[in-house]
Amino acid sequence: MSANKRIINIGVIVIIIAMSSFVYFEIDRIFDFIRLNFFPSERWRTPDSATPMVSNEIKEIKNPEQPKKMAPDFELEDLEGRNRSLSEFRGQSVMINFWAIWCPPCRAELPLIQAYADKFNDKLVVLAINAGEEKSNVQHFVNEFDYNLVFLLDPENIAANHYKIRGLPTSVFIDEQGYWLSTHIGELDNNLLSNYLEKIGVTQ
Repeated sequence: MSANKRIINIGVIVIIIAMSSFVYFEIDRIFDFIRLNFFPSERWRTPDSATPMVSNEIKEIKNPEQPKKMAPDFELEDLEGRNRSLSEFRGQSVMINFWAIWCPPCRAELPLIQAYADKFNDKLVVLAINAGEEKSNVQHFVNEFDYNLVFLLDPENIAANHYKIRGLPTSVFIDEQGYWLSTHIGELDNNLLSNYLEKIGVTQ
């Protein structure tokens, strides 16, 4: 009798464990569904990062390896369907802005970036690299707000991985010789942007 009871108790424990595992995976699946459908910023991550791509950080990251490092070249499609590379802008100061439509601080800083691009149109090139969104959506957004930066599409995060992007928005500042001098994570304001541009030779 006691042996039968032990067998029954073991069976009950096995059933409880199995049901617990089922409930756990179901809850996890539900949370994944909610995250992907209601929090789109979670969709765009670099492969080795678990940090959400909307960044509330505001900080400067200087190149940790050496005082000056050449900026990695890349080739991406623009909204007109042309392939554009960073190297074609050698001889000009370049600001690369990694952004997305769904990212509120990205949208908030774009008018300021556009104002500086207009102000220094003979000294500064702004490459606005969109993080993985549909071309039609990007085109509609750009047309709606009448932006005229160099908008590039990065559906496979090629440039983002070259520059180790961990949060949006992130801006990279490159001087006329092609040296990557500064990186800023988070939304830019007037003073910050002015200081970064001064470092790459863009001044009054």
